[in-house]
Order: sequence, then C-alpha cells, then structure tokens
Amino acid sequence: MLILFAYTSRSRAERVVWVLNELGLEYKIIRLNYANITNKESPEYKQLSLVNPNLKVPVLVHAHGNQEFILTESLAICQYLYKLKSRDLLSDPKEEARLYERIYFCVSEIESNLWMLDQSIHIKRYDLNTHTIDNLIQVVQNNISTVERWIEGYACGNTFTLLDVLCYHLLTWASMYSITINEKTREYLALLESRPSCPELMKRAGSHTNIM
Repeated sequence: MLILFAYTSRSRAERVVWVLNELGLEYKIIRLNYANITNKESPEYKQLSLVNPNLKVPVLVHAHGNQEFILTESLAICQYLYKLKSRDLLSDPKEEARLYERIYFCVSEIESNLWMLDQSIHIKRYDLNTHTIDNLIQVVQNNISTVERWIEGYACGNTFTLLDVLCYHLLTWASMYSITINEKTREYLALLESRPSCPELMKRAGSHTNIM
C-alpha cells in the first residue's frame, strides 16, 4: 500500500499526487493542517513526526509485507513511483538526460529563489531587504524565460513528463511575485491544468505552503 502525507493546502506534495494519478497507482492520502504541525500536542505533529522527524511533507510510506519503505522529497518520490510502474521517464538515454538537466535547472535556479522569497515575505524566517527581494524576483523572471524557450508542446518535447509537473508548480508559484509569462506559456499551463490527473489543490496558487 502507498500512503502519502500531504497538507490540506497546496504544497510540493501535490506534485506526488499528480504523478500517482498519472500512473494510475492506488494510494491513501493523509492530509494534515500545516498550522498545527509544530504543536507537539497536535495529532498532526504526532502523525508526521513518526514518519519524518523534519516535520515536512511530502512523505511516502510504501508498506509491503512486514516492511515499510519511507521516502521524502517530492521529486525523489516521483522518480520512485515511475520505477514502481517499471516506466522510464523517457526511453531514450539522451532525451532522459536532457529531461534531468532541465529538472535540476528548475530546482536550483527557480525553486531555490522562490523558496527564499517565501521564507522572507510570508514565513518571516529571514529578513531580506527590498533590494535583495527585487533581485531574487528578477533572477526568477530571467530563469523562467529559459523555461519558456523549452516549451514545444510540453517542456521536454511532445511527451508529458515529471518536468511538466514541476514547471506547472513553479510557474504558478512565481505568479505570486508578479512574474510575467508569454502567451505560449499561458496556453501551456492551461493544457497541463486540463489533464484529469492534475490535483485541484495544485491549481490553487498563492499559498505560502508552496515552500513545503
């Protein structure tokens, strides 16, 4: 059995939900209220701390026989799910290498900066000055322009992949910071959102829990 821990609001866990849906895997989802996670007396804290001492979602628990395999980090979980279905992300090694190149670019050059913006503006964990915040937003804008040049049907050719799940999440997350995208990219996002497997919570951009 596959059990996924997620929040009741949008988070990186929705990437995993999307992939589970795409692959047609059966799963159980346990949704926790983010606001209660750090309260040690709350049911949310007690449930999540048992599977991830870092108190982060997503967490995947794969129970098989007497054993449980616990995995965190959304993209690692998604790759594991593809392997469970004995499916490669792309069949050609060069195409798959290109796919990973783009995934790693998105994580290092876009997601990391969005995370810092959220940490400063919404979570108030860091006190970045206005100049630094403006620079981070500009860096995200520049790197999203790179992503826009990839889009030809999907973000890595004409096949829907994990990269598209990631791009949808990051592009809609970036919309919180008035990042501009071109018409082709808007059409691309609409195409992704129209997929039956796209989780409803993923469509709700604007929550600070994108950082999780």
